[in-house]
Amino acid sequence: MTGRVAGSTVSRRRAVFVAGGSAIAGLAVGAGVAGAADNYESDNRPPSYRISPPSPRSGDFGAQVVWRTAGPGVALTFDDGPDPRWTPRILDILAAADARATFFVLRDHVLAHPELVRRAADAGHEIGVHGADHWDMTRLTSVQLDRSMADTKRAVADLVGREPVLMRPPYGRFDAPVLHAARSHDLQLILWSDWLPGRNSASASAALLAQLTPGAVILCHDGRGTPSEQMVSALRTFVPSCVAKGLRLATVSELLAER
Repeated sequence: MTGRVAGSTVSRRRAVFVAGGSAIAGLAVGAGVAGAADNYESDNRPPSYRISPPSPRSGDFGAQVVWRTAGPGVALTFDDGPDPRWTPRILDILAAADARATFFVLRDHVLAHPELVRRAADAGHEIGVHGADHWDMTRLTSVQLDRSMADTKRAVADLVGREPVLMRPPYGRFDAPVLHAARSHDLQLILWSDWLPGRNSASASAALLAQLTPGAVILCHDGRGTPSEQMVSALRTFVPSCVAKGLRLATVSELLAER
């Protein structure tokens, strides 16, 4: 009798403990879900978020976004440079094939490595704006956007003697204020239709080459953490293969002018 009572007491205590633990776990999970919901609301904003240009609003406002061109060639583009680890090697590969590319540069990197910007421009490559740094532009105020684009344009123009006419926002993220700032600085927004990644670059470049068609705008990187040795190795094959396939590698502006 005593054993059964003790056992029952232990069982009841165990049940209470398990139930209490489940309740605590449930609260923890609930808090986690709530936290995830909060993060979702802040990181996945509705389509109407910043859908209108900033005030004051007057006059007409329209902007074109380019993913592909109608030109007869292909545009190879590089983001996040210049970077002394990668940019010189990429310029060598392009020069060997007499190919042209477009480099969307960060102001901070331009100021740190001006000789690489000059080298790219002197070789006939196009220099575009990627921003002062690599902040998500959809999180910048209108004043910050204006300063980022103006400062990057000025840094490039001071080096190469002409202002950029193209821009690409970091991560490809944009909204109405980003478009408005770009147009205010006479910059056309360029995204991409294809991608050559820093990982599994050999197989990715082979697959890309097999389905590549005129007008493609290819995203690649020559700065920050994306470039890799395998990406550079893949470019050594990809660039001359494009030429052999009859796909001229030209700057974005050249292809836009030829459509």
